[in-house]
Amino acid sequence: MDAKWLTFREASQLIGKNPHYLSTLFRIHPEYFEGVEVKKIGATRTKVINKDQLEKVELQVKKIGALRKSEVFLRVKHKKNSLVQRLLTFYPKAENI
Repeated sequence: MDAKWLTFREASQLIGKNPHYLSTLFRIHPEYFEGVEVKKIGATRTKVINKDQLEKVELQVKKIGALRKSEVFLRVKHKKNSLVQRLLTFYPKAENI
């Protein structure tokens, strides 16, 4: 195997994550791997990823994760009488401090 190809386990450890991180991510969120070359090899169907494209997956995870967090925040922010809105409006604003 070329040096530029890593198993999902090796790639996960390379980026400082749990050895099963990329396998789980691939199973749960395959959209993060769109445009990334992933090969399944052998009888056990071991997945390998191109080392150059590993960074692309990390950027996708961060980008989509940030979008989902902001989406949830906006949904909560605009909901009337939500707990967050009540907590934010509980304390009166200090005008001249």
